[in-house]
Amino acid sequence: MDKLGVDVTWLPHDRRGMGRYVASVLDELLKETGLTLFSRADDEAWLRARWPSAQFHFANWNDGALDSLDACWFPWNRIDVTPRCACVLTLHDMAAFDWPVRRPLGFLDNRKAQQRIRKAASTAGRIMTVSEFSRERIVHHLQIPPQRIDVVSEGVDLTRFCPAPSEEDGTRFVLFVGAQDPRKNLDGLLLAWERVTDAAQLWIAGCDGPSTARVRYLGETDDARLVSLYRGCALFVMPSFYEGFGLPLLEAMACGAPVAAACAGSLPEVGGEVAAYFDPKDPDDMGRVLDQALKSPRPGGVERAREFTWARAARQVLDALGRRVAA
Repeated sequence: MDKLGVDVTWLPHDRRGMGRYVASVLDELLKETGLTLFSRADDEAWLRARWPSAQFHFANWNDGALDSLDACWFPWNRIDVTPRCACVLTLHDMAAFDWPVRRPLGFLDNRKAQQRIRKAASTAGRIMTVSEFSRERIVHHLQIPPQRIDVVSEGVDLTRFCPAPSEEDGTRFVLFVGAQDPRKNLDGLLLAWERVTDAAQLWIAGCDGPSTARVRYLGETDDARLVSLYRGCALFVMPSFYEGFGLPLLEAMACGAPVAAACAGSLPEVGGEVAAYFDPKDPDDMGRVLDQALKSPRPGGVERAREFTWARAARQVLDALGRRVAA
């Protein structure tokens, strides 16, 4: 297969796990595979600085530039054009169906997102997703045969996310990483924290709020600080009600942090037998598990994280593209 394309339109401004997933897979693919990166956005400088040797096409895609490809990968839960080449779509989760927006007129956003996903899934000849949980939800909501869906797990850069001395100040703390999104269940964690008897502080990275004697908000953090936090925490906690994968959990394990997580969504697939699990809807259970995990942290996170690499994910993406072309 000689001609492959990737939609990178949304990449320069995506700081979520989805953006890290796409960029990291591209880093691996471009080491050995010739790709054409397509973008309809005006971010040429950023993209060329990240991948100076890649081939790019910046234009309105209706000019037929995709028609000469064997296959094109659309990794953003959407396909905004209809090329003549084979299309492979990544659906990261079914949150638009399972966890709709709850705000005034939010139903309109939900409907648009659901329509966009249905249209993309009907256009794609093959679909990738990041966990068995997400594959099951795709089958449930879109009635797509499971054999048409490939699971390509997210990965971790083990040269960056690895055990080493932390640069934090020596305070004993439990770490949460995430936005102030109802799915992330920060409010539930704060309720559970009131029940934790350990003297550790709770540090919250990724959003702002009022710090107290036991809770410290760190706001937005860059990757270097994030690695330091993972390395320095006494425990990493991920209390989400819903995740398509759960990349922070994997990154924390790779850095050697003991981990606790909700027994929900895809998180048990990521944490395996290493994580301590709790019911995310029960603050009493969460608090009890956090106390126990702080007293008796479970080993094995680094070994577990080594099972998830971006090189493996890139190979699986190529396999999926190849299966679509061969179909």
